[in-house]
Formats: sequence, structure tokens, C-alpha cells
Amino acid sequence: MRMAARSVARYIAVLAIAVALFHGCYSDPALKDFEKAEQLLSSGDFGEALRKYTYIANNFQASPSAPKSRYKMAFIYRNSLLDRKEAIETYKTLIFLYPQSAEAVSARKDLAKLYSEIGEYSKALAQEQWLYKQGYLNENQFKFMLAMHYVRTNDFKQARIEFESLESNAGDKDIVQEAYFQHASTYFLEGDSKKAIEAYDDVLSRFPTHKAALDMKFNKAKALEESGKPLEALELLVSIRGEHPNKAVVESSIEGIRDRLRNGGG
Repeated sequence: MRMAARSVARYIAVLAIAVALFHGCYSDPALKDFEKAEQLLSSGDFGEALRKYTYIANNFQASPSAPKSRYKMAFIYRNSLLDRKEAIETYKTLIFLYPQSAEAVSARKDLAKLYSEIGEYSKALAQEQWLYKQGYLNENQFKFMLAMHYVRTNDFKQARIEFESLESNAGDKDIVQEAYFQHASTYFLEGDSKKAIEAYDDVLSRFPTHKAALDMKFNKAKALEESGKPLEALELLVSIRGEHPNKAVVESSIEGIRDRLRNGGG
């Protein structure tokens, strides 16, 4: 009964919004409140900002600021309060109430990322498929997201098929480079050190200024170590220690190899 009542209330809310817009209520009575909420958010007062956005969302449902407020509510839940469950519910309500809004599209993109973060990959893929079918993702973007879906579900063979398809398409340089990187990383994730080393070398030779070059070199060093080549791994780690953004991890890896070499480890 409670679920049925909630569904009826949501449909009534949607009908009220549609009627208000149909009759030309395009002025924004909530604008001042929304501007105040934006100020609170900018100043880092997330609790008060959330209360203000919630007030707008609940009391000015036909206002142009209402979908914006619901999106900001979800943003706060996700990024400031780290409440993924509430963020997901807020995004879903936004999509239900304002399916044609720009915020609904942004909500679907965020939902895809959130579902991936919590391991609900099928739900993430469903959002990405909707975005693709509605024209918010081009074919290459969708193929890349599909390939990453296979990576997350450990279907590395199928992921490589998708990445190879993208690598042969020269239409989008950024996606092509990222496809090569992720393709190489599937071998690393599988624990196939030999193929990972070869693949990383290939990508680095093709794209020496790749944005993930340092990560590839770090992964290659780990693969070299696992292949029984600690000296080569150490040399590579030392060469990136001053550039890699995660210096602590690189230094820890360097010390780990040195300790094993001092203790006679191969």
C-alpha cells in the first residue's frame, strides 16, 4: 500500500508540473532561493545548501529551478556526504519527474558512473545504452563504455574485441589512445605479464606522450618484477619516481624490490 501511494503521489506531481508548464508558468518563483542555495554550496555549507535545494524541489515543482535543485541535491549526497544510496534515489526521482530536462541527461551519466562504482554493472550499462540510443553518446563513446563494462566484469577476451574495433578507427584520437591503453591493461589485470609488457611497449611507442604513460610504465615495472626481472623493474621505477603523481606508491615499490634483492630474492 505504501509503495502504491508513493507511486500515485509521484504521478500526481508529474501531472501538476505538466499542467503548470502547459499554461505558460515559465517565470521562476524559486530563483532567489536557488541563488541562495548556490551561494551556500559555493561557500562549502553543504548541509544548508541541501536543505535549501530540498525546499525548492518540494515546494516549487513547476519551477525551472526544481530539476536543477534535485540535481544539486544528488551532487551533494554523492560528493559531499558520500551517501551513494541517497544520491541514486535522488537521480532516479529527477529522471522520473523531469525526463525531458537537461539535468535528467546529466543524472543518467552520473548514475552510470555510480552504478559502476558499486559494482552494479548491468544497471550502469542500461544507462549508457539509453544515452547512446538518444544520441547523447556517439558510437565510439558507447563502444568504449561497453568495452569497459566487459573489463569490470572480468570478460577480458570480449573487452579486447571491443578495444581492437576502436583502435582501427582513427576518427577520435583520444578514444583510440585510451583504447590502446585499456587493451594493454587487460593483460596486466589477467596476470599475463609477458603480454602486458609487450602491449605496454607497443602503446608507448605509438603514443609516447600518452596521458597514462607513467601509469603504463609503473604497470610494466610490476609485470617485469612478476616475470622475474627485478633489476629491469627497479630501473624503470627509478626513472619515473620524480614524475609519477603517486610518489609514495612508486617509492614503496622501489624499496620493496631493493629489500628482496638485499635478502637474495630474485
